[in-house]
Amino acid sequence: MEMLAPTTDLAASADVPGTSAGKRPVLRCRAVALSPTGRCWAAATTEGLMLYGVDEQLVFDPTDLSEDLTPAACEAAIADRAFLKALLIALRLGDAKLVRHAVMSTPPAAVAAAAAGVPAVYVPTVLTALAEAVGETAHLEFVLGWVKAVCTAHGEGLRAAGSGGSAAGRLGAQLLGGAAGGGAGVMPALRSLQKVLGRLHGDLAATCESNVYALDYLSAAAAAGAGKAEEEEREEEAGQQGAGAKGKEAGAGGGQVVGGKGKGTAAANGAGGGRKGKGKGKA
Repeated sequence: MEMLAPTTDLAASADVPGTSAGKRPVLRCRAVALSPTGRCWAAATTEGLMLYGVDEQLVFDPTDLSEDLTPAACEAAIADRAFLKALLIALRLGDAKLVRHAVMSTPPAAVAAAAAGVPAVYVPTVLTALAEAVGETAHLEFVLGWVKAVCTAHGEGLRAAGSGGSAAGRLGAQLLGGAAGGGAGVMPALRSLQKVLGRLHGDLAATCESNVYALDYLSAAAAAGAGKAEEEEREEEAGQQGAGAKGKEAGAGGGQVVGGKGKGTAAANGAGGGRKGKGKGKA
């Protein structure tokens, strides 16, 4: 980039009134480019590359950038199952969507190792991506596993960053990319994460409570139905037993009557035969 030669006029460089001749121009801009998100823009000027953005917590470290750090390289690392490398590439590029894609592409078995390998300066960025993912994705358990892994791996720095203006807090804030005032970089991410998780907890609590009442009703209805069915079965068995007893009694009475009739007939026949025989003998 072409730079203007500095002036040797001390009065002009000091911006003394009445000394405008030979003063160095304030700024000359040769190119302007907007980011894809529209939240920041860059200007190539005679004073160097100027970056402006609306995000106060935007971390841009051009010393970590190289020609090999591209979104395609991140996708290639994911395809090669180098998930930590893919996440680091996305973090260095500063692309929120790419960071979330790298986070969600990591399998559950590799989450702990990836979270432990994240540099402390990028922990607020990862927590912010997780807070955004919790409210939008259906993989709640997976995202909560990421949150637990990050808090476990960087718990000391997070605790120190939240300790206010103490020496530990200043150290934690510096490690986590915040200001010297005690965790200014990580606290917004933690508050956002807490807010999202609190809202989810409230929604799940209401749903579970209504489900508990529905399950209680179904259990009570099933128990009542089972008791009624058992009572009907007992009544049916009692009816069948009563019908069987009546049938046995009817069968016993019929046998006695039939037997009596048989004896009377045989006696009558015998008596008649004897009378006929006596009559024939007399004759």
